[in-house]
Amino acid sequence: MVLDEDYKNGIIWQDIQHQRLLSTIKSLANSAVAGRSDKELFYKTIYFLKEYISCHFATEELYMTKYGYPGIKNHLEEHHLFIEDFKKFISQSIYSAKESATLLNSLNVWFVNHIKGTDRQLAKFLLDRAKI
Repeated sequence: MVLDEDYKNGIIWQDIQHQRLLSTIKSLANSAVAGRSDKELFYKTIYFLKEYISCHFATEELYMTKYGYPGIKNHLEEHHLFIEDFKKFISQSIYSAKESATLLNSLNVWFVNHIKGTDRQLAKFLLDRAKI
């Protein structure tokens, strides 16, 4: 799956990680559209998100700190809120089609808002000022 140009931010590592997230979201969405209740896919998505959060957020935080990103406080707050919401979700979830739909909805909102907004601002800063 290729990341739509509208979601690319121009930072290779960021775009690759976002592409992996989008592929995961689309797999979950395709399962829902097909009317399949896929317990294995639900738990694979949860596992992927744990790894994604750890790797992606840490990488972004490293670059923000290294290059003195002025929007770091707000960006980190978004990460923190996502992590807290995700922890709450997994602590209360037992697989069901409803829980899978809730997860899918949350991921779609996050993907559009955070990647096209907050992450795009970070990428612009890094490309303009840090010259990476």
